[in-house]
Amino acid sequence: MLIRQVALLTMTKKVAIDEIMRVSAALQRQATRDLYPIWSIQATVDGFAAESDVPPGYWKIRVMDKIPQKNAGGFHFDKQGQPEADVLWSPTWSLAASHECLEMLVDPFGHQTAAGPSPNPKQGRVNFLLEICDPCEGAAFAYTINTGTPNEVKVSDFYTPEYFAPVLSSGVRYSFGGSIRAPRQVLTGGYLSWSNPADGHIWQLFGPAEMGSFVDQGAGTLNRQTSDGHARSTRRKHGGKPPKPIRQVRLMEDAGNQCNLTPDSGVLRGSAGRQTTVQIKDASGDAQFQTISYNGTELATNTASATFTIVSGRNDLNFVYEASAASDQITLEDPCGNLLAALPSDPGNSPITIKVVA
Repeated sequence: MLIRQVALLTMTKKVAIDEIMRVSAALQRQATRDLYPIWSIQATVDGFAAESDVPPGYWKIRVMDKIPQKNAGGFHFDKQGQPEADVLWSPTWSLAASHECLEMLVDPFGHQTAAGPSPNPKQGRVNFLLEICDPCEGAAFAYTINTGTPNEVKVSDFYTPEYFAPVLSSGVRYSFGGSIRAPRQVLTGGYLSWSNPADGHIWQLFGPAEMGSFVDQGAGTLNRQTSDGHARSTRRKHGGKPPKPIRQVRLMEDAGNQCNLTPDSGVLRGSAGRQTTVQIKDASGDAQFQTISYNGTELATNTASATFTIVSGRNDLNFVYEASAASDQITLEDPCGNLLAALPSDPGNSPITIKVVA
């Protein structure tokens, strides 16, 4: 098996060689202990004092005070067409270095994709760019290597191949650190990029408070450089934050035929063959199903309501939800305003299962 070799080096006086060696050792441990068992990629990560010390064949990650070329931060290619990355120094630069290292190892040339159902319910199957850290890149979801020692280093969480599974399943690991709890979930500060074959456009989703805000970045070639550039540009337009959600009001002409569930001793009861709709609500109106499935079939992602036909027997209604404030009162209702269930106000992105009996 080909072993991929990464060089970590400093281009700033703010980072001494001993810090480079400490972080490179942590990235080596992350690559060997955490990444390899999941993605089957072997790699070495070594620290170097100067660029001239790096032997041929290494992919470089440089820590800098200032990126010399505008919008060239992060992943790009050297003059020989080999992958490399520039990381802007900050007190938590190791997190960015880990992010770049992991994505470079899994997809060295930044254009590998994985097919799956789009988060946008108006689209079908799409091609997701394989950027294993982007959906969970927020610092709140990082973890540490050499925890509790003087050599502790903060590194990025990353998703597993199961991230693109069609439905939510219990006991499945969607990211190494467990921050991602469902397929195609996008966490606060993260984003997801894909190409829609139907229109040839690049689409992005910023999450999770921005769920439902699907950004059409126009026609283009989907790769890491364009994806990262689009994300930076979108965030600049919104003051460094992802775009605000576009709220849609859905009017149901015949709500009476959609209200066929009744709560009964911890389960929801209904009649087989009847169609029903469930919707999630909170005081702010921001609550969304990140993903929702019934009887093992995914119904929708990033939506406030979902419709399904009741199946005979005892079947699971599974969902993961997000609300803007942990103190909000969260309820599961039908369009007629009937209360179906009161939900934990702070779910921690944990899957909720409610039995539906017909």
